[in-house]
Amino acid sequence: MKENYVVIGGNPFRCYTGTVTYTGLSVVGKTNTLKQAEKLIRRKYDNYGGLMIIVDLNTGEAVYE
Repeated sequence: MKENYVVIGGNPFRCYTGTVTYTGLSVVGKTNTLKQAEKLIRRKYDNYGGLMIIVDLNTGEAVYE
């Protein structure tokens, strides 16, 4: 079955001063439905410093809700 959505997350790096910067992006996962993608974001949100986006693989556009 072909995946329709990909979730991308930032790689946070906490500096000694307490600030956060991002060293790159990672694929968090691929899903078939938008609902699954939203669940993935809720589960992994803290691991990626809150920088996450869902991309529709059919259109290449970011999904906004």
